Amino acid sequence: MKKTISLVSMLVFCVGVSGCFRHVYSQGNGGTVEKYDQWQHHFVVGLVNTPTVDVDSVCPNTKDFTVYERQTFLNGLVSGLTLGIYTPSKITVSCGNS
Repeated sequence: MKKTISLVSMLVFCVGVSGCFRHVYSQGNGGTVEKYDQWQHHFVVGLVNTPTVDVDSVCPNTKDFTVYERQTFLNGLVSGLTLGIYTPSKITVSCGNS
């Protein structure tokens, strides 16, 4: 009985810490041409971040872009398995046509 309760508790914990989120930031008319799609690395439940994406270098010829950051199921699963020590997210930058 205790083993079943422990297993269910661990499953509920892993599902709970693997929640998803998303942030979308657009400038100008936004972007439609995807130029960057990588994982962003965060540590200690997102409190410590690695350097961010330099949008000017990704979209050098335009001021129209969209940055889309989200935590996918896979990112949440990795976060749950590491107990929040490593919490990645996925960032996509799309540039305008100009």
